[in-house]
Amino acid sequence: MKVSFIIVFSTTQRIQLTVKDETYPNDSELDRLIIKDTKELLTQIQSIPIEKEILLVDNTGDFPSDFYLRDLRVIEGIQSLFYKDKSTYFKWFKKIPILSEKTNLNDFHANHTAFTSLAYQQGLEQAQGEYVIMQHNDTEYLFDYFAADRIIVDTINYLEQNNLSYLTIDKKPPKQSSPEGIDYFADCYWFLCKRDFYDKNKIYIDWDLGDTNYLATVTCVEKGLSYEHLPGFYEGKIIKDSNNTAEWKSNLLEKYPELLPLSVNIHTFKDIPFLLHVKGGTAGGTLTKKYEYDPSYRRR
Repeated sequence: MKVSFIIVFSTTQRIQLTVKDETYPNDSELDRLIIKDTKELLTQIQSIPIEKEILLVDNTGDFPSDFYLRDLRVIEGIQSLFYKDKSTYFKWFKKIPILSEKTNLNDFHANHTAFTSLAYQQGLEQAQGEYVIMQHNDTEYLFDYFAADRIIVDTINYLEQNNLSYLTIDKKPPKQSSPEGIDYFADCYWFLCKRDFYDKNKIYIDWDLGDTNYLATVTCVEKGLSYEHLPGFYEGKIIKDSNNTAEWKSNLLEKYPELLPLSVNIHTFKDIPFLLHVKGGTAGGTLTKKYEYDPSYRRR
């Protein structure tokens, strides 16, 4: 059993070369933290005792070249390639309806979400594992609660035993372009599936239905496939749904009171904390600084 971990990386300063987005203003100190947290996540993944590969898709072309891990492969991302040469073209674009008629990227006006989605698709195309875990670089595994030698094995076993098409921590709300009748959608914050899920269903990592990877959920709903969204603090809000999130939060903090001061999203598997998510995006955000400097955050 081989697992492909796919992480997308980008810094705020380089994003501005291709995307003029006020959400990601140039911030050298934030970029330092993004690099620091990305390295820590990659090192955590390397320590997980399973057969694996770690694919870091460097979307802005400035991940430190001197950082080495045995199972790490750094891939130059589409955003960096686009900046160098707008005629860059990949055959797998033919899978993507929005881009299928284009012969190059000269008239491709992408935002950060589009480039991030394309970068995950890039990683997916090169993944050689039987299973894929796509996750943001502002996540951290909680090995103090869920041991490194169990968390990935246990989630994959759960996926198989329950015949799930995917298992994820996301619950992204519908947006204007989202299909009606679906309460929440996947993203790539932490998303586990079999490698062939996308090919078998003839889908891709989309961005046009609201945000990254909504098509995974839409496909499962339309085809009657089983999937599961794990409980957690979603988008900093309490979502009222069948999981009774408010009650879950209360029970979690009663059982693990030391987690109360954290200003980040906490996700559990089988009622055990297993992942933190800063919720700053692949290029960080306001929460990243709070996460770094908050003295109540017990990791540092």
